[in-house]
Amino acid sequence: MAILVIANVWHTYGFTMILVLASLQTIPKELYEAAQCDGAGSWQSFRWITLPSLTQAILVAVVMQTISDVNMVVLPLVLTGGGPFGATELLGVRVYKEAFENWNVGLASAISVIMFAMNMLLTLVYIRILKQRAQE
Repeated sequence: MAILVIANVWHTYGFTMILVLASLQTIPKELYEAAQCDGAGSWQSFRWITLPSLTQAILVAVVMQTISDVNMVVLPLVLTGGGPFGATELLGVRVYKEAFENWNVGLASAISVIMFAMNMLLTLVYIRILKQRAQE
């Protein structure tokens, strides 16, 4: 499982970094200059300028990566095939095996609906957390 985690981080790192870099480039330099004139250090600039400006990009990255990770099929199937004794058999791999190896399409569909519900629930939790932080 550790190898799957490392391979997945390596595989998805670029997408997240591009989102964060694009968001970082939209922050006006004048905000940092004004904070420096007010006596803010690098930590205060990060805490009060950079991090609030990145929250939307971080939310998008977290939602996209969570959906991708819950629905992951290819990486564990190619690397381990579900692993020794099902150690790396994720929900996506289970759906694939039930649908295309066991021809049990009903069970595969039921698992897929559960995966969809998990994705929706996690996305709604992320959005609610972001809205609460915006109201503070």
